[in-house]
Amino acid sequence: MKKEKNEIKIRISGLSSGVHEYHFDVEPADLALPEGFLAPITADVIVDKDTRQIYVRAKLSASSEFICDRCLEPLESTLPSELSLVFVYDEMETGKFTEDEVRIIAHETPYIDLTEDARQAVLLSVPLKLLCREDCKGLCPHCGVNWNTNDCTCTTTDEGNTDTRWENLKNIL
Repeated sequence: MKKEKNEIKIRISGLSSGVHEYHFDVEPADLALPEGFLAPITADVIVDKDTRQIYVRAKLSASSEFICDRCLEPLESTLPSELSLVFVYDEMETGKFTEDEVRIIAHETPYIDLTEDARQAVLLSVPLKLLCREDCKGLCPHCGVNWNTNDCTCTTTDEGNTDTRWENLKNIL
């Protein structure tokens, strides 16, 4: 296995046919990732080259530190993601694959750059809802206490805070 640093580029000119393994450690800034990603992002890449195409499979792992969407406490997590691409030399070969997994390259291409594809895979691995845990209780909307660690004396209903303009709608129901 070849170990590389700071970029996810694989030299394919002169690369023999067969399976080749690479390991990359890349700083979040090198992938243009936003704040919250901790170093390094690791990528284990398997390249399977033959005379007509190059298959690339990568397993990426990124450590992150974000803020919980419910309780606003910091949370750290490891975000695994995978990447699968096929590089073909002939445009006629593209029909066998989906549009987002195939790239056309020239025979004289010296290297393939997976940096942008890895960046997108890492960003897509971030959950839409960032939670410190599945049963996070969040914050009290009145006093702001974290319900995961403390109880508050606030009432759970908003009866006294109702906007009087909506009273007529209650009568309809």
